Amino acid sequence: MNEITIYDIFTPASPASLTFVERNSLNQKLDRAFNTTGKQIILYGHSGTGKTTILKNKISTYYSKKITTRCLKNITIDDIILDAFNELDIYYRDSIETVSDAKISGGISAKFLGIQAKIGAEISEGNKETLKKVVSMQLTPPTLAKFIGESGCCWIIEDFHKVISKDKDRLSQIMKVFMDMADEYPKLKMITIGAVNSAREVIQYDKEMKNRVAEINIELMEYDQLRQIIEKGELLLNIKFDEAVKEKIVSFSSGLPAVTHNLCLLICQQNNVVKKRKTLINFSASHLKKAVNEFIKENEDTFKSIFETATFCKYQRQYEHPKDLLYLIIESKLEEFTANDLSQLLKKKYRNYKPSNLKNYLDELTEIEREEVLRYHKATNSYYFSNPFFKSYVAAKHFEELENVSFTKTKIVKTMSTYLEELDLARVQFLKDFEDFDDRFEDFEENE
Repeated sequence: MNEITIYDIFTPASPASLTFVERNSLNQKLDRAFNTTGKQIILYGHSGTGKTTILKNKISTYYSKKITTRCLKNITIDDIILDAFNELDIYYRDSIETVSDAKISGGISAKFLGIQAKIGAEISEGNKETLKKVVSMQLTPPTLAKFIGESGCCWIIEDFHKVISKDKDRLSQIMKVFMDMADEYPKLKMITIGAVNSAREVIQYDKEMKNRVAEINIELMEYDQLRQIIEKGELLLNIKFDEAVKEKIVSFSSGLPAVTHNLCLLICQQNNVVKKRKTLINFSASHLKKAVNEFIKENEDTFKSIFETATFCKYQRQYEHPKDLLYLIIESKLEEFTANDLSQLLKKKYRNYKPSNLKNYLDELTEIEREEVLRYHKATNSYYFSNPFFKSYVAAKHFEELENVSFTKTKIVKTMSTYLEELDLARVQFLKDFEDFDDRFEDFEENE
């Protein structure tokens, strides 16, 4: 067995295993969905919240094998069905040449629509039997459901929000086929993974499905859950992060486990920690600062691309251009803000401003088409930046335009790093104020 390294422990670009953190409420929802015959599953949530990781660590409890279809932008339903058949690797008998004895070994045999299928079959030496892959037949959702049911695996569709809009209703119909065939194949499951609000895109096409689909929102990780990722890594590598460093990593991660993994990995790489150490090594604030600077350097092009996508506007808006709104949020110095907060600021700037579409434009910035740069907090009816690193990039860009200077990558890194430190202080104060508010509110309720 190969020795465990940091690349097995801190995995920003792949599902976590050794540092996987259980989320009890999600576990219960998933168990109910897997155990309920006919219940299909939709996992949805913001990018980087761990949807694939959670499913990977749960699926093996219920299935020994699976097929996975990964959706690309503008993929069609026909492409998805074809890919699923291809993943199943099913063949049917086309012809036999009588040379000597023939033998098909291994796999499951089954008859569907008069076709003899060999699932996972191999051709042995002897009679030459000509098999053709099922993808050369006419393919239909019911046939696919039967093959998947017979093979005892489940079907996972990743990033199904990328399916072209006109095919979304067909996707919901395929899911309905899987539900209806659950009597014949009790373990038949179609598991779809998508972005925020993508569950309703499937459900809205057939109201019968509402109570037969488990819509599971993979929310941002709690602070203590992100800390557990760090602490699991500490034990596996015999390293120790200062408490202040842990707090900052968790703060900068903003609920995204991928960021936690990335910062921890960078700290280890910069200090030549590749596998478990014989002697304990401590990481301080100076180590984190170097990692943050490196993280910004590595992602500067990504931040630039996100910024351009988020602020692209086909039609001119007089007051509410996406870029102007992002800059206004930076100027407000608010950690969380409402549409009304920004409306008041815009009224101070522009005498004739009327906030007729402001909330719609803010909601746009929470959608995947604009890279989910903002998040919406339903309980407080407020918005906030989804990624503090991107927020600091926006601040750097705003400063660049205000000062009318051209930033080099070095200047951007320095400005972002400084802004992140200020942002961290602001976040700490915000959380303290919020806790004080909660205490006062509880006192008020008790007095009532």
